[in-house]
Amino acid sequence: MSIVFEKGLPANVDVERLVLGAVLLDENAFVAVAAGLTAADFSLERHRRIFRRMWELHERGEHIDRVTVANELMRCKELESCGGLSYLVSLDDGLPHIPNLDAYVQIIRDKAALRQIVFASQHLMHRCLVGEEGPDEILAGAEEALLRLGEARASRGLTSPRQILDEYPGGLNAFLDPSQRVPGLSTGFTRFDEKTGGLRAGELCILAARPSMGKTALALNIA
Repeated sequence: MSIVFEKGLPANVDVERLVLGAVLLDENAFVAVAAGLTAADFSLERHRRIFRRMWELHERGEHIDRVTVANELMRCKELESCGGLSYLVSLDDGLPHIPNLDAYVQIIRDKAALRQIVFASQHLMHRCLVGEEGPDEILAGAEEALLRLGEARASRGLTSPRQILDEYPGGLNAFLDPSQRVPGLSTGFTRFDEKTGGLRAGELCILAARPSMGKTALALNIA
């Protein structure tokens, strides 16, 4: 714990300010930022609140700028706790266009992941010191916690078309021509198999539709 007090938790406040400022400067940047970050990834509470209000504005289809974000914070009685309008202005004041925003987003994600590992380690240490559980149970819990962190990092962010093609079984030709695709387990529905490549081990397939649309009948026919 001494090193935590000495160095502080992993964070890069300047990069967080740059990312928020970039969104205020160009609201179109929010899509790329929101694809890789959540409010919890920011280290400062004021930055978390600002990002949440940006997200709410985006969800409602409203513009994201100094005025709208300040108004949203004021409506939620959070403007003063975020440093007031002067702090919002300081985020994008004199800030140039940032072409490599993805790199800044990745820095924030990495710092957030390190903080989560610290918190998970502290919780593990607490369980060990309390001694209410056996070593095997604590180890299993530690493995599960770290696995969840790894899965969260792997599943977030937008996937580029190039990545989809590079990872597609059989490559580009298989993607374009159903007859060349690596076959999975057939469902018995030819057009469905052509579109999906069949069922594959490790996949979670969800049949979703309104009530009485034939989900059960389709599932039973596939089975």
